[in-house]
Amino acid sequence: MANLLQKASIVLTPTAYDNGKVLCAKPSEPPYGDFDFSRNSAATRVNAQGLVENVQILSSNLVQNGDFSEEGVQEVSNGSFSQEGSELIVNGNFATDSNWGKQTSNWTIANGYAVCDGLQTSNSSLFQDFAVVNGVSYKIDFTITDSVNNLNLILGATTIGQYGDGTHTVYVEKDSGGPRIFFQATASNAFQGSIESVSVREVGQNWTLGTGVSIGENKAVFTSTPSGQSVSQNAVASQIPNGTSVKVSFEVLSISSGSFGVYFSGSLVGSLNSVGVATFYFEKGTETSFYIRALGTTTGSITNISVKEVGQNWSLGTGWSIGSSELIATSMSNQFVTQPFAFTSGKRYRASFSVTGTSSLPNNASLRLPYDGDVSNIAYVNQNSDGVYSHEFVSAGTLNSLYFGYGSSTGTITNISVI
Repeated sequence: MANLLQKASIVLTPTAYDNGKVLCAKPSEPPYGDFDFSRNSAATRVNAQGLVENVQILSSNLVQNGDFSEEGVQEVSNGSFSQEGSELIVNGNFATDSNWGKQTSNWTIANGYAVCDGLQTSNSSLFQDFAVVNGVSYKIDFTITDSVNNLNLILGATTIGQYGDGTHTVYVEKDSGGPRIFFQATASNAFQGSIESVSVREVGQNWTLGTGVSIGENKAVFTSTPSGQSVSQNAVASQIPNGTSVKVSFEVLSISSGSFGVYFSGSLVGSLNSVGVATFYFEKGTETSFYIRALGTTTGSITNISVKEVGQNWSLGTGWSIGSSELIATSMSNQFVTQPFAFTSGKRYRASFSVTGTSSLPNNASLRLPYDGDVSNIAYVNQNSDGVYSHEFVSAGTLNSLYFGYGSSTGTITNISVI
């Protein structure tokens, strides 16, 4: 369409009358002749008989969480094991000749390096005492350059390993030894070279580790872990109200033996014995602890542990549960899923829902709308095959709840809607 404002000698703009004022709107940007209107109130029109009549419009969905996809806040802290604490080493870049102890004169600090001359006739260590806690996991990063032979790394009383040139990262749980980190050059090994930087930070925050479990790079590592040992975070269970529907998931990064089981107290929620992501839904009872346990002697690693509330706004009767964006009936009989609702007398409503899962269909799945709490006065749709089904009705009074269920059903429902 040609530019209307350029082609026309007279331009008509949309006008309206409001409380003694004439309102007009003149489009100032292309396309000059197009307008978009929106409104929240009822619209009217003049029909063929010259009478003003209402034009039907639809409200937004009045049902809350009708597709069952809503998830609550993350209840697990540090579920990816990626959290790191503050730096614990002072002068880790050797900017000054301070804060480090030198066991012999074979060690010197200058020009941003700690240097060992390789002439030691007995064990000679560079060391620093710092604030570490027994039983807590730490990440140690350090860089060695120009090395001849290897250098021992020791934390407390634990010799972690021997290292040469390169940047190294190790994860270790602090033992019961003293609060000291050592870089030890032995006489027999005759290490010669430089340390460029050292960093120590706490990792594995919020988790309690069982025997055979350690922290790795963004993961919990099970190494020939005895059956029953676990990573646990008991505060998670206490944060979730009893009777709440819960979604639990975690990722297995590697596994060569055993399997991983998700537990709330003594209740096994689900398990996984292969690489991948496992997701489970269940209703929390009175459990007070949460952990992922080795089932059998287990070697592997896990991460991305998540616990969230689901099924918000709904109350579930016996035999109903929440799945992945769906409502599941498992041998349900004469039980309902309910949501508090406020209908207005005389207004027209359209109620609808989707039946899914052709291998296991609901029998007489009904969307029921009780009148003043009397379940015998209902508007409902009975369906027992896949599809989207709806029912229109005019509310005859104040309806105080939305009910879904009745009959004997096994199957899945989603997208419950009332507009």
